Amino acid sequence: MTAVLPYIEQDNLAHLWPSGLDPNGTNWKSPELEPVVSTPIKVQICPSSPVGGRVLGPADGFAFTAATADYAAAASFGSALYAELYPPGIADTTAPMQVRVVGRIAGVTDGTSNTIVLVEMSGRPWWYLPNKQRSTSTVNNPRTYGFGFWADNNAHNISTFLADGSDVGTQCAVNCSNQFGVYSFHPSGANVAFADGSIRTLSNSLSPATLAALVTRAGGEVIRGDY
Repeated sequence: MTAVLPYIEQDNLAHLWPSGLDPNGTNWKSPELEPVVSTPIKVQICPSSPVGGRVLGPADGFAFTAATADYAAAASFGSALYAELYPPGIADTTAPMQVRVVGRIAGVTDGTSNTIVLVEMSGRPWWYLPNKQRSTSTVNNPRTYGFGFWADNNAHNISTFLADGSDVGTQCAVNCSNQFGVYSFHPSGANVAFADGSIRTLSNSLSPATLAALVTRAGGEVIRGDY
């Protein structure tokens, strides 16, 4: 996301990134970057999220201060889950947005209109299951992995889950867990961005097999029906 700032009218914010630090974000915890990473980015905030746009810091239990974001890049689909959905699986379950890999349109052989690049993953860093936060305990409040637009590792191995979201599985694809899952606070589904530039809402009833097919860039799956 840091590389995209100049293209979304955030040139001034991009200019705050000190020279000498990796522009791809691998130094995002550096104190010099706090003015950048603690600035909420409007296009990374979902109005429905109870967390989106907040700036978290030491008072919240973090060693650094940073703004949250509700969207993440799809780096791949879980290979073990994929093998359950499409036996015997495939060797390459990557998506277009792999960490520190320059993706190319030519590599999206499933078609840009059939391949997801960004997903809603709202509520982070707090961990949400279907219709509830996993824990509200101040002593044991489990968190999900990552939450900021500025982190170079805000690209995830997308998973599907058991119906209650308690673990990975092949029963629930949307709004089951925001721990590597497509998740929003919309009642009927979650929004995703495709490689062709379109934004669509994936229904809560979407099958895990269809989500797996939409995440992989070169899986060769046949996608049936209207998702």
